Amino acid sequence: MKAAERIARCQVFEAENDRQALLRVKECEPQMVILDFHLPSVNIRRLCQKIKKS
Repeated sequence: MKAAERIARCQVFEAENDRQALLRVKECEPQMVILDFHLPSVNIRRLCQKIKKS
């Protein structure tokens, strides 16, 4: 992700879990969100729905 930040000249914010991800989305209002589908103990479908609603 850090390489993408340099190449695309965009800011990259990382989160360790779904709660942090939701907070980042609310704080930063990003144009794009990239999620790791292999995060342990995170329901990606539910997280996507919450992000979409926020």
